[in-house]
Amino acid sequence: MSATGGGTRVLLIEDNADDAELLVREFRRHEFKVETKVAPSLHVARCLLRDESWDVVLSDYNLPNTHFSDIASAVKAADRDMPIVVVSGAVGEEIAVSLLREGASDLVLKHNLSRLVPAVVRELAAAEQNHARRASEERYRQIVEATSDWIWETDAEHRIAFTAESGEQAEWSDPLRSVGRTLWEACGIDIERDPHWRGHKRVLDAREPFRHFRFAFRAPAGGEFHLVMTGAPVFNRGGAFLGYRGVASDETLIVETYLRAERAEARLKAGLLPVFRTPG
Repeated sequence: MSATGGGTRVLLIEDNADDAELLVREFRRHEFKVETKVAPSLHVARCLLRDESWDVVLSDYNLPNTHFSDIASAVKAADRDMPIVVVSGAVGEEIAVSLLREGASDLVLKHNLSRLVPAVVRELAAAEQNHARRASEERYRQIVEATSDWIWETDAEHRIAFTAESGEQAEWSDPLRSVGRTLWEACGIDIERDPHWRGHKRVLDAREPFRHFRFAFRAPAGGEFHLVMTGAPVFNRGGAFLGYRGVASDETLIVETYLRAERAEARLKAGLLPVFRTPG
């Protein structure tokens, strides 16, 4: 049995053809457009899950010689966000709880099919949200891997809460990945004696966004590094301050090149470097 027309794709895992037809009729009664196929066994379900794409699975939990956990595993292997709505006869509370623990999104009883379409609509919406969240996380991961910047977050006390760098860990990044410390503590700065950092902390305490805050520090392995940082405050829906989120870039090569050029120019002016003249 298959309903065509490009509607929501529903896989029915049900060994009773009459019960499967009842589910399709319930969709039609609500004018909910679906495209369905019936899998009378776990083997057929696995083949259909492998070969075709589905939006939602409706499954009887009591297929012959089949445990529901095997059905749930097969569905989640195909798409971990795909909802599974169990449609079955009367079940006890203990079985209902077990089904939800094993991966069922909802349970609809066959004598109360009026709940079927609302349950499917709700679970499809939840699955769409999960897909969108995972897509957003994947985009973020790809951005982190593609950028040369250091991505960071702090908590409400300005302590480092999260950091991420792409590719190989930068030589300078180790002390700045010290979760639980402020950035100036990680850099070994006495903020009471450093007006540059003290001014930056005033901006943070005022919960204002900042751009191009530049600082230098010496890494434990030696070598001075120069970074530039941009950040924005983060608030929850209630307006409570959560911390800062932003990026930092390594400007060490730029700064060193500039300093070498300055030193060369100073030595040239002082007559310490030979002047090469083009033959006239």
